[in-house]
Amino acid sequence: AKDVWIVKLNGSGEMEWEKTFGSNFEDEANNILVAKNGNLFITGYQMTQQSSTIEMWTMMLSPTGDMMWNKKFGGYFRCYGQAAVETKNGFAVAGYLKPGSQDKFKNEKARVIMVDEKGNLLWDKILGGEEEAHATDIIASEDGGIVVIGYNAMNGNTDMWMIKMDNKGASIKEELLGDIETDKGTSITKIGFGNMVICGNTSSSITNSDDILIIGFDASGKILWKTTVGGPLNEHPYKVIASPDGGFVVASEQCTHYLYNSQPVKCEMNIVKF
Repeated sequence: AKDVWIVKLNGSGEMEWEKTFGSNFEDEANNILVAKNGNLFITGYQMTQQSSTIEMWTMMLSPTGDMMWNKKFGGYFRCYGQAAVETKNGFAVAGYLKPGSQDKFKNEKARVIMVDEKGNLLWDKILGGEEEAHATDIIASEDGGIVVIGYNAMNGNTDMWMIKMDNKGASIKEELLGDIETDKGTSITKIGFGNMVICGNTSSSITNSDDILIIGFDASGKILWKTTVGGPLNEHPYKVIASPDGGFVVASEQCTHYLYNSQPVKCEMNIVKF
């Protein structure tokens, strides 16, 4: 069995408390945030049958780590929560589902839900076309809605994907960002003046490696700038956060190529400030 493990540290890095939550099977937390009231909102997934059904899992903890409530959202063979954000209406969770043979979908789909402060479902949206689509990160927008990023495959091509939604889950604007290469969005953050920054992966035919694609947008979703960072190694971005000076920081890893021999792949942490 694999359980969710939550650890609270003080400002000196000393442990104040730790908690584990889970079932008899496989459970994982993918995102945690501090709510405005000081409670902790967590999302991930919980396996409800051995090597079988997985449900999107949300839970609320007190500031001392005590479970206040937990809710699971399934309906499909396997459902995963990847990221969450607090909004005026509650908490929005972004993730994806893997359909089974009995589900109406043939490929993986992005899934975005909104729950209230008690974990009650307000709305549930399945997003994507005929091919694979994932939602990987989410932020609250200035107008009370949300912005979701991830990737969407169409006609054999995979593009970075951004969807702007209102507070009832209706899609307002949708953008596919990329070129003939494979591009996947991994993280989004807000910076000054309502602008946003997205980072993700792009497969480069020039360097024959995976590079970091970073795109800046204004509050309406208009592209302001676009840049690629990388070299001969494979770069994989995991998180972008805003910095106090109006810039942003990207956390990623750099890995050597797999050469189909006995040499192991070597990876290092990489932090880049913009």
